[in-house]
Amino acid sequence: QCGAFCAFHRSALLGMPSQSQRRRIANDDLAMAASTTEGSGGADGPAESPSQALTTTTIFIDVTIPNRDESDPLRLIFHIPQPNILPQHADNIVALAAQSRRSIDSRCHYVGCAFRHSPQFVEGFPQYRWAHVLDGRGINAIGRGQERIDEKEAMASCRVTVQGSGDYYGYPYDPKHPVVLTVPLVGPGRGSTSFSIVRVGDSPQEWGERLLINCAVVGWMDEACIEALIKVASQTDGPPTVVDSGILE
Repeated sequence: QCGAFCAFHRSALLGMPSQSQRRRIANDDLAMAASTTEGSGGADGPAESPSQALTTTTIFIDVTIPNRDESDPLRLIFHIPQPNILPQHADNIVALAAQSRRSIDSRCHYVGCAFRHSPQFVEGFPQYRWAHVLDGRGINAIGRGQERIDEKEAMASCRVTVQGSGDYYGYPYDPKHPVVLTVPLVGPGRGSTSFSIVRVGDSPQEWGERLLINCAVVGWMDEACIEALIKVASQTDGPPTVVDSGILE
């Protein structure tokens, strides 16, 4: 079952795969990962162990918005394939969401952080960019906290070109997962705690995958959370704020 993923990494040693090969292999990874989140077994017995098949880590981000009771937050759930094409970026988000290093460094978590809030991030405004950005505190949960993550070697094998526009990295966009989780690869937030929730599937046709340029796709949002995300996206009263986060078993 892990043949596609293994082939992907073998190709990095044997030579650069074509874009169509990269897209096919990474989409196979996503399909395998999605299948592990939808059921734990079948007629042939229990699901395979992580050592035998690609799995996902499922994280949640609980968000409150102005004029909403903090005891009833909006929950956003994300599936992050493991092992990930960009393991350091993915593991950093997982560790920050899990708050696993909070006792070591009180800044290593997302709780209390606010999403960016301006007309670019509010649905209904003409400036809306179909994405929601959480910068975090800039202290990574893996490696040295203030040292930027750099995965150039891994990125060389997972580049996706958007014709006439530019490149993005990680998992190729799959319409089955219309909202994806990305990390920036340029700008002040690169290699750090920043991530974006990007509504590729909901965006106008002229946007689409262009929204992902200069970013890396490391996972996707659970479709059950679309309504919660729309509530976050459409309110104008103030920045959405993280009140809790963690890993769902």
